[in-house]
Amino acid sequence: MSNVLSEEKKKQVIVLGQLGWSLRRIEIEKTTGIRRETAAAYLKAAENPVRPPGGWGKREPAKPANGVTTDSTVAASSCEPYRELIEQGLMRGRNAMSIWQELVDQHGFAGAYESVKRFVEKQRGTQNQEACAVIITEPGEEAQVDYGTGPLVRDPRTGKYRRTRLFVMTLGFSRKCVRLLSFQSSARVWGELHETAFWRIGGSPKVVVLDNLREGVLTPDIYDAAINPLYRDLLLHYNVVAMPCPSALAKNTGKLAWKVELIVPGADQMTAYDAGTGEKLWWIRGLSWQPKSAPIVDGDIVYAHWWESGGESEQPTETPDYAATLAKFDANQDSKLAEAEFASDPRLQRSFRELDLDSDGFLNARDWDFYRAKRASRNRLIAVRHGGRGDFTHSNVIWSMRKFLPNVPSPLLYP
Repeated sequence: MSNVLSEEKKKQVIVLGQLGWSLRRIEIEKTTGIRRETAAAYLKAAENPVRPPGGWGKREPAKPANGVTTDSTVAASSCEPYRELIEQGLMRGRNAMSIWQELVDQHGFAGAYESVKRFVEKQRGTQNQEACAVIITEPGEEAQVDYGTGPLVRDPRTGKYRRTRLFVMTLGFSRKCVRLLSFQSSARVWGELHETAFWRIGGSPKVVVLDNLREGVLTPDIYDAAINPLYRDLLLHYNVVAMPCPSALAKNTGKLAWKVELIVPGADQMTAYDAGTGEKLWWIRGLSWQPKSAPIVDGDIVYAHWWESGGESEQPTETPDYAATLAKFDANQDSKLAEAEFASDPRLQRSFRELDLDSDGFLNARDWDFYRAKRASRNRLIAVRHGGRGDFTHSNVIWSMRKFLPNVPSPLLYP
């Protein structure tokens, strides 16, 4: 042997060899200080196998399986029931992360993000990436401000964890950013966060691009957004111009930067939807069968016009509900109304096919309620204060006219 070791060192080398340590590991181990040649000699003398060069860290080959499975059936992806939703998201240009978040939040999806990612990659195939413009700004010209929900942080005053607000200001040229947390959120806190960020970056940019948050923007508008007065004075002091983001569809979220209402005049009612999500926001009932004009919007007031022949009566025609109609016309007591059962009312029998909305040969409660709404509708020119949620029939109508309305496509609004 090249070196003679003490009994203690000898036992140490043998034990480490039995544990499967490589000669290199034994050599560099600080507690041993033994060269690999010496360790190899003692391990061979003790008939302890030494790992061959290049075999360090390799495991023994796995034992063969007891049986061979020939079934090549592949388990269906957990995303398969949500295929239509995922395809709709891809058509809107959204990425896998935003699609997965929507499935979890709104549809109870229990699968992992990686599952959605693999499914999206298969659906996309080898399509070309969409070209994106690179916005280049001069040093000190522009900064972007984002404000959202922050992490849970222990409040030093109470010792309890509280949800914070996260403020991020990012310089357009260098992409250097300042991140600040706050337990409170108000116009004053919003201004103080800006001042702190200006101090951190050593100055103020010429332009601040911000989301349309209530702390900074009172009234979002595509052309002339109303800036919070306190925030406006702060920016004026630092000679900074605020540039609220225009209303646009965000690629990764599929939602609008702020809520935009899609106002749709229809038969018997006018309905407003969220243009970003399609959610029904507010509606007005009791209008006539035929909308005659596209809505005219002036600030927060919407003007619209409905007219039909015979819709000028002051008192709407009283029409019994579906239960009373069944009691009167349902001759065979099958809780359905067939065309032949209206023989005693020729007017209803002539209109049966028009009233049968699903063309199944029977009038159900939905068909009859639609008919009742049509009978109760009246010609109207209305002014409605939009914004909000719910039924505005008796709340947000500022004024309405019912008589002497023209049958014209659109009225004109003079300032």
